[in-house]
Amino acid sequence: MEIDPPEQAQLPQIKDKDLFKSAETGDCSILHSLSPLQLSKALSLRNDDGRSLLHVASSSGHTKVVKLLSEVEASSGVVNIKDDEGWAPIHSAASIGSVPIVEILLSKGADVNLKNDGGRTALHYAASKGWLEIAELLISHGAKINSKDKACRMYTIA
Repeated sequence: MEIDPPEQAQLPQIKDKDLFKSAETGDCSILHSLSPLQLSKALSLRNDDGRSLLHVASSSGHTKVVKLLSEVEASSGVVNIKDDEGWAPIHSAASIGSVPIVEILLSKGADVNLKNDGGRTALHYAASKGWLEIAELLISHGAKINSKDKACRMYTIA
């Protein structure tokens, strides 16, 4: 006797804009409703500025969303992807002063010496805003302390 396999459960159809809103507001519920495959695919989405969900969550300071996205198997491939201005999620996290997000990104292989289009690294942003703990964290992970941006400026502690 053969038993027909059960029909595949219908996965929720969620719009890209809803995923970006979720990353921006810190609402993990939509992301939790996705299958692992859908979540992996969502990591490759980009908004009009070339920003990923990880970029948006990092710049909005939503640690839970960053943690959830970083736990997706495919996340290591997107942690260093740049937006249209060359910013990676680590630039955003360092700029807003989020130690937990910087730690998560570093644990997933974020490049501490990655430069944006202006030639600035995460350490430039941490130093210019006075985020000493983040600056020390980045340096402890190999950030070059004498790196200059395109205007030949070195790091300056605010």
